[in-house]
Amino acid sequence: MRIVLPFGYDESYVYRLIGRYKRWITRRYTQPSETVEKARELELVNRPPDEFRKLVMKLAHEYAKELGVRINRIYVRGMARKWSSCSVRGNINISRLARFLPEDLVKYLVYHEVCHLIERNHGKRF
Repeated sequence: MRIVLPFGYDESYVYRLIGRYKRWITRRYTQPSETVEKARELELVNRPPDEFRKLVMKLAHEYAKELGVRINRIYVRGMARKWSSCSVRGNINISRLARFLPEDLVKYLVYHEVCHLIERNHGKRF
């Protein structure tokens, strides 16, 4: 971890910062290793892109009907930092790399994004 201080701050400030954000720092540095371990246990699927797109479309429309929401458009595209997202306009984006995930995780991704049509953020209501 690298901490960069503004000019004029001394190292005693670093210790106060670490003390204040200790829980957050611990979560940030332990969570990725746990995730990597769980990922190693996954059995990847080599699903063709067109089959994946059909699956996403079917699931999204099914969940939208169940939740009583309207999806504007669904995109399967390259996403550098996320598995999926939902725009304010009701567009759902799913990473094309998700096609290698087991079906239960694809279902989770799609359901999660459809839920964002009801609740935009990850607050308590979500």
